[in-house]
Amino acid sequence: MKESRDDEAPKDMLSTKANAEMLTFRKLVSRLLNLFMHSRDRDTVNTALSLVLSFLQADRISLRVFDRNFIDEDFSYTVTRQGLATPLRALPEILKEKDPTYSQLIEQLVALLKTGKELVVDNVNQLPAELAFSHRLTEELIRTNETKSCLTLPTYSREVVNGYIMIDFVDHYHTWKRAEIENMRVVCEIFSNTIDHERVYKEREISALKTLKNEVLLNLIFQKLPIGVELYDEKGILTRINKSDLAIFGITEENVVGIVDLFRNPMITEEHKQQIQQGIEVEFEVDYNFKVISENKYYESDCPEQQKRLICRIIPLMDTFDNIFGYLFLVNDISADYQQKRELEYNLTKLRMALDTGKALIWEYDVENNQLSFDDTLTGDIRSWIFMNAGNDDMFTSEGQMQGVHPEDMDRFYNQAVTPILNGEINQVTITYRQYMNGKLEWLTSNFRSTQTKEGKKPSKVFCYTMIVTEQHETELELVKMKEADRLKTVFMENLSHEIRTPLNAIVGFSNILAEGNHTPENEEFIRLIHENNETLLNLVSNMLDLSKLDAGEIEYVYQDFDLQKMGEELYHLYAQKKQSEVTATFHYNLPFTTWYSDEKRMRQIISLLLDNAVKFTQKGEISLSFEAEEEKLKVIVSDTGIGLTEEERKNLFSPFYQSDTFQKGAGLGLHISQKLIKGLGGTVCVESEKDRGSKFWFTLPATNTEQVPIPH
Repeated sequence: MKESRDDEAPKDMLSTKANAEMLTFRKLVSRLLNLFMHSRDRDTVNTALSLVLSFLQADRISLRVFDRNFIDEDFSYTVTRQGLATPLRALPEILKEKDPTYSQLIEQLVALLKTGKELVVDNVNQLPAELAFSHRLTEELIRTNETKSCLTLPTYSREVVNGYIMIDFVDHYHTWKRAEIENMRVVCEIFSNTIDHERVYKEREISALKTLKNEVLLNLIFQKLPIGVELYDEKGILTRINKSDLAIFGITEENVVGIVDLFRNPMITEEHKQQIQQGIEVEFEVDYNFKVISENKYYESDCPEQQKRLICRIIPLMDTFDNIFGYLFLVNDISADYQQKRELEYNLTKLRMALDTGKALIWEYDVENNQLSFDDTLTGDIRSWIFMNAGNDDMFTSEGQMQGVHPEDMDRFYNQAVTPILNGEINQVTITYRQYMNGKLEWLTSNFRSTQTKEGKKPSKVFCYTMIVTEQHETELELVKMKEADRLKTVFMENLSHEIRTPLNAIVGFSNILAEGNHTPENEEFIRLIHENNETLLNLVSNMLDLSKLDAGEIEYVYQDFDLQKMGEELYHLYAQKKQSEVTATFHYNLPFTTWYSDEKRMRQIISLLLDNAVKFTQKGEISLSFEAEEEKLKVIVSDTGIGLTEEERKNLFSPFYQSDTFQKGAGLGLHISQKLIKGLGGTVCVESEKDRGSKFWFTLPATNTEQVPIPH
């Protein structure tokens, strides 16, 4: 039993000591809480630190709290036990006195503290791994502060490390117990909450002071600024407005203050509204439409303009905690300047286009000072204009500027334009002339205008718009030559046709008379050949005359109603007689009507040319003429089983004078004329063909009369 009591005695003693320490710590916590609840001045913090120092029976205790960037200290407190000669100095203070290489030590120390790492040092000569990054740091800590043991715990603000509490021993080494560390964590929590409250209190004081200053500044803005100013509360309701703003929007203070909601303004985009609600400042230009304002019943305005060009800037007003407590709306009316700028830019754009397109140059000559100047914004690089020798004293003399003018144009240019302008005899003249530029002769057109300082005096300035018109001049000459050539060709073809037709008609007439005589087999063959060649020659002359008229644009189309079915039957019977005996001919009229509105003569000519082509190249098989409907168009088809065409022949088929078979009679004009006539009637022509398998030509024509019988789909 005695041995048992001896074993239990130390346990009782430990328990009693632990209970006593716990009770002492509870009293410490109670006193700290009571102290901070009733007072929060600097002496309160020092008193609280003294209580902790006494509880631990340590030599020094320090509390240091940094700003948000963890650079400068917001709070710094140090308490030492009575009789201690060496005050505690923070490492940053120590290292600031040393050479710049210590800055890296500071950065490493601060980085370690920011992580919230607790540093437990029983013996500074045996530092933990966290502080082993520098022996120099250890040396300075021991030599300057004479520290033997220390405990460093982080303090927090809103769960973020904002500083630390450091307790150290100088006279002796101290082994930190787990219970002591836990107790100091509770103490750090109390100090953290207290410091957080103190910081919030100070920040609110600062915020209140800033708000007051902003109010004074805003009043000054309201009184002095010529731009519109509006102030809204945190909900976006208008609270104040200045006179300039009332004038811009044509409103009264009574009708908008306390009523208008910033976030209902239809002229502010939803994106900008979201941005300012997030605390982002926005600036934008807007065509402020008062009609839209009225339609959305945002407010009533008596502004005479329906629209203004405004520059708007919306600034969220925020306290130090990034809380929005209002919005500042600044408005600048730039309508007049904007309109002038648009008109100027519009005119400059047109002028630049004219200058660029026409290779033109605008220049100004100061007569009194003999100076030539250019507007670079309009003329660009003037160095390419070799004919302008800017700065020459003899600008308007035959030895200077005029030396490049063509000799044949010199007298006219100098005596009809330059001299009268400079003498004040005329104030405007336009002249076209030739001038050598870069060794090339160019055509130029210059428009001179002068301004006079006084009535009857010589001009003070001469303005000139000069444009290179070589291409236009040459184009005009070419057009004149082409028109004259076309006219001469048409006259020639008409005369040639007339001259050929006269003897040809005589030949045809006398051939018919001869045909009435002897009808021997030999004579009949001769007569047949004469008739055939007469017809070929007449067709050739007609085709050449038609081609000439088509090229000259002299073909006239006469539209009228005619019997389409009757025309098709007549052409069918005519060419059925011309075909070879081994060829059959068919005609298909697949339309629900007989009347068509178009040029009957030209349609007959087109179909005849296509049938001529089919008869010429078909020796056996079939030739077919068909009238069908394609959507709301008339479709005429001529098909045959003749020699057909290769792909290369199809590409050139509608070219003038093209013949796929050079042994056949004709000049190769029929299909070319057909294509032009079909286009003239508003239609299109197509062909399908295969060598030795035949060809299929068709063309479509649109209905050209609203009363015309529609073609069904």
